[in-house]
Amino acid sequence: MRPTVRFGEPLDFSRYEGMAGDRYILRSVTDEIMYAIMRLSEQEYVDVYASRAKADAKKAARTGDDEAPGKATARPPDVALRILPPGWRDAAAVAVENRMFRALALLRVVLLVNAVALNVVRRDNAQVAWALWTCVAAMVVWTGVALWGYAAPRRRRALLLLLDLAVAVALMLLTVPIKGDGFRASIPGFWIMGALLAWAVHWRWRGGAVAALVLIATDVSVRQELTQTNYGHLFLIGVGAPVVGYLCESLQRMAAERDRAEREAAAAAERARLARAVHDGVLQVLALTQRRGAELGPAGAELARLAGEQEGALRALIRQQDTLAPATAQGRSTWPARSRSSAGGPGPGSRS
Repeated sequence: MRPTVRFGEPLDFSRYEGMAGDRYILRSVTDEIMYAIMRLSEQEYVDVYASRAKADAKKAARTGDDEAPGKATARPPDVALRILPPGWRDAAAVAVENRMFRALALLRVVLLVNAVALNVVRRDNAQVAWALWTCVAAMVVWTGVALWGYAAPRRRRALLLLLDLAVAVALMLLTVPIKGDGFRASIPGFWIMGALLAWAVHWRWRGGAVAALVLIATDVSVRQELTQTNYGHLFLIGVGAPVVGYLCESLQRMAAERDRAEREAAAAAERARLARAVHDGVLQVLALTQRRGAELGPAGAELARLAGEQEGALRALIRQQDTLAPATAQGRSTWPARSRSSAGGPGPGSRS
């Protein structure tokens, strides 16, 4: 990977000359510099101190809890493969995935109860009874392992998902030697949906499609004939898994965009507040110049006139800013860009 150096436009802070000791001015200058760096580096702005972000990241890595304070502003653990887009590793996207896996955990328990009950009812169809109960016990054990493994983002690695799918495939392949060639229902039955949906949630529609193809191929290979009912089940698996993966991806993208819009709105509101504080000080100076300028003679009178004009223009700008402020509640809008010009103050060449 070749390093890239980007040079941005020069930043002019001459308008703050003589105000280096004002902490509000220093914060405004810092915000403007960081915003310029964000645009050059194409990184996401996080309105939190680095020390707190590091502490939150360490705490989240130890607990695996997505609800930890400050977690939304810290970079989440790398729970996805490197081939995934960076947006899918966003904290908001990981939070959506966590909720999906919690729902999947409940579904796994329901599928397990259903699989155990069906095998108990159809136990007479097994030619090797002890092998059937061994497979049932394996489903119970693996369901517990899967519930534990998928509960924390840091454990959702490729190995866990591959083992999950491998267990489902193995149980399907063992159906023939245990039940015989003429079996009607495989041993795991709908229990395989747990692994299928885990691939769809974690690896989106591509993962769902791959897992569906593997399970469909396995099911077809162990059957002597493919009935219309079997075909219907396989068709639903092949179509449903990618759709679930696509919906998960869409939810994660929307959550990441909403989180980003909220941070941008908060940063814009903070810059507007700082700009208002700076403008208040400037207005006081302009008002004083306008009142006292006439005492300095003709030159002072001209200075007072110009100060009066600039005071009126600045007050109009502040009133315009107040009318634009509600737009920040709508997420992405033209307000952040306009408020940035207000927070940064007049540009080079401005008379104020």
